[in-house]
Amino acid sequence: MPTFNMSGRTSVGTTCGGCLSLMVAFVTLAFAIIKLEQLATFHNPQVNENTIADYYEPEETLELFGENSSTEFMIAVAVESYFTKKSLIDSRYLKWAAYIWKENSDETSFFELAMRPCSDEDFKKFYPVEKKSELRLNGLK
Repeated sequence: MPTFNMSGRTSVGTTCGGCLSLMVAFVTLAFAIIKLEQLATFHNPQVNENTIADYYEPEETLELFGENSSTEFMIAVAVESYFTKKSLIDSRYLKWAAYIWKENSDETSFFELAMRPCSDEDFKKFYPVEKKSELRLNGLK
């Protein structure tokens, strides 16, 4: 198959083609600069929530609190900088809230759980911890 060849040249430049090429390059560069700036300044962070309805069967439910509580349930939550690993929990900007929804066939109710910063005694309750998670848990103290 013969290659494109016009009077010995493999390309033919036109004013319109040159302007269009420059415009495409400029738009691509501008888009890349805007996206890099947004990436560097953490512009418009997203908070995602996923709910899986009826994930557990009725016989698999666990009573976390109340009269029929079968366990002492604890969970630790941390928010930290991706780059510096420093905690971003600042009570001026962040309020924690946790709720438990309880659904019966005819009514739905919810309870707010009390949340507080973990003390050293609280951290001790998380042990023994898996070997791969021990360093990470110690970094949260």
